[in-house]
Amino acid sequence: MAYSTDLQDFNLFLLRVFEGIAFTELDYQHIRSWLADLKENKLTARSINRKISTLKSFLNTI
Repeated sequence: MAYSTDLQDFNLFLLRVFEGIAFTELDYQHIRSWLADLKENKLTARSINRKISTLKSFLNTI
């Protein structure tokens, strides 16, 4: 459940900030922006690390 929620949250961030850039067009700046947004929203380090792990796993499949 957390896996799909994390991916949905990332996708919503991309829609909001980058007008829905495709996953295949991502670069480190997009991901760093997302991480900064998570930190600004006061997520714990543990939650951020889980989201990073989720995104890594997903990106390794495409």
